[in-house]
Amino acid sequence: MSTVPVNCFEDGSPSATLNAGGNGTAGLGTSSGVLFDTIVQNTGSSITYDTTHAHSGSQSCLISTSSAVTCYGMWASSGSLTAGTQLWFRAYLYKTSNPASTHTIFELTTSGTRCADAVVNTTGTLTMRDANGTTIFTTTNTIPLNQWFRVEGYVISNASTGQVELKLFSSADSTSPTETKTSAATVNTTGGSMNQARFGVASGGVSGVSWWMDDVAMSVNGYIGPGPVLHHMIAGAPWQNGFTVISKAPGASSVRLKVATNSALTQNVQYVSAQTPDSYGYVSHQATELTPGNQYYFGLYDTPPGGTEAAVTASVIAPLTGTCKTLPAEDVPQSFTLAIASCINTANGLSNPDAATTDWVNWQPDLAVFTGDFNYENPTSTSIPVQIATYENQILNYGGEQATMLAQAWGYYCRSNHDSFETAGQNTDTDNTATTINIEAATEVFPFGTLGDSRSPLVGLYQSWVCGRVRFIMVDIRNTDRSPSDATDNSSKTMLGATQLEWFYSQLLMPEPMKVVISDTAWMGLLSGASGDLEDAKWWSYDTERQAIISFMQANSARVGGLVWIHGDTHGVGCATAAKNTWGGFPVYCAAPVRQTGAAAYNTSTFSQFYNNSGGDCRHYGRVTFTDNGSTIAVNFQGWDAVNQVAQVSQTDTFSCPPQTSASGGAFAGMTA
Repeated sequence: MSTVPVNCFEDGSPSATLNAGGNGTAGLGTSSGVLFDTIVQNTGSSITYDTTHAHSGSQSCLISTSSAVTCYGMWASSGSLTAGTQLWFRAYLYKTSNPASTHTIFELTTSGTRCADAVVNTTGTLTMRDANGTTIFTTTNTIPLNQWFRVEGYVISNASTGQVELKLFSSADSTSPTETKTSAATVNTTGGSMNQARFGVASGGVSGVSWWMDDVAMSVNGYIGPGPVLHHMIAGAPWQNGFTVISKAPGASSVRLKVATNSALTQNVQYVSAQTPDSYGYVSHQATELTPGNQYYFGLYDTPPGGTEAAVTASVIAPLTGTCKTLPAEDVPQSFTLAIASCINTANGLSNPDAATTDWVNWQPDLAVFTGDFNYENPTSTSIPVQIATYENQILNYGGEQATMLAQAWGYYCRSNHDSFETAGQNTDTDNTATTINIEAATEVFPFGTLGDSRSPLVGLYQSWVCGRVRFIMVDIRNTDRSPSDATDNSSKTMLGATQLEWFYSQLLMPEPMKVVISDTAWMGLLSGASGDLEDAKWWSYDTERQAIISFMQANSARVGGLVWIHGDTHGVGCATAAKNTWGGFPVYCAAPVRQTGAAAYNTSTFSQFYNNSGGDCRHYGRVTFTDNGSTIAVNFQGWDAVNQVAQVSQTDTFSCPPQTSASGGAFAGMTA
């Protein structure tokens, strides 16, 4: 359910009947926002997309009746509306003439029983009516014709002490109302929690009316105001002097990012140039010329058509102020923290569902990495909007905790099997259109750094970055070069593909004395033949390539330096010492799941320590602390249980990394404490 659902009507074709979403469907990857849950279009009426007039974007909604019937779009608490005893509403309207008969433009109900509604009179004034359809008040001013105007107000539901307010803004995007009408707190507005919001001819069908509406919205928090409504912001892909914010604000026209060093956005302010949202409603803002190892805050500003720039002050569910840390300076000793994990399942009935996401945000790591299974939708669509909508629906339906995590404690992201094309039971051949589209959708929604793949279309989303004297290397096994996992394992079978493998080798030889490899799936283990071994594309199904990688690392151990491998996917937290890892002889850490059970855990005996709550509910992530004193780099891994606030597993690996030299001491065999 949304805190502020907004519908901008950009998701359908002109003249087509409005799409209905249900349960917060986010406009199918368009700039629409949140679709109505239900469309009511009786014979003799139409509710369609139209390009004749638009307040934002290129379309609005046209309502027409030729019979005395109802015709409206509705949000309900069973879908996208947050119910409440006080709700605020907003609608941008365009009428070419006053109606021949009074008709509703908006109605709030309790399970279909009217609480209050707003109507346009034949004189062009606006009236609000109570539960019985009795007039509460009528405006003195009339609506302007042949231009957009805005109506906002609220309803407090109570059978005897209810109250309503309505504001008319003849200048559509003004912050000063032309007229405000407020009732006494003595109105019959039914009582109970209002759970349906209807925009259109919601009751008392009227024939022969026609008008446009756009950027309609509801709120449980207060007045929405003019301008766009933020859907979400994702801050990530940081580097030493900047970071990227991907934003979606339905109804936005010209958006720029304000960046500052305090949460009030008043200190050391910088702006990222204004941009027009793309066809999916997204803007990519790149903040630059920042200071390494510093925390920054940001918010969105929009300039509406014919209006002046103002902060975006309404949100569907995300926080309006985000934060991101730039990476610590390169090539000098730096100590920093990393939060890392995978696997977020939005299924109902899970205990303490938000414990790990909330704890992750509160911990405020210097760097954050999410290693896949952002959702469990197993998308197979070859439509970019549909694939984008899969991400948007996850953000919308999970609740504010995930939106907060994205805006205030995100970083780098790689996909895994459930948020890419693959599903169990397939041979997971990723060389297909759906995977290519999934890659494109991910780059639309999430920030990425400089990718190792420069091909078009992109084959994989592998990338690297440096913190101090540590190089992070994120591989992408959900690439379209990968061989099917059930193919015969030989030298022609590849997990990474030749291009990514060559890139991976080059990253291992970079001059930093410490390397951290990040992958979505498990590195250690043997193919057992158990269900899921092949279908989910684990490294044990590509052992020939795995052995080739191990041989390369060992042959170049002096240049590779200290090495740690971190992954998610396996549902539990675990760590293996260098001696325990017989697939390369370097420490391995596993961090999962953020919100899932511990049932999906394979080859757990390969770890020195492993915990998955005996297969029960887990709210886990990895807390990793890097301490560089100039001569050694110590890496402390904690498999953090957010519910019990305890490290269920812990391991410290220390690597000798003298200044100006590669790591020493026998390749990756750090001293395990």
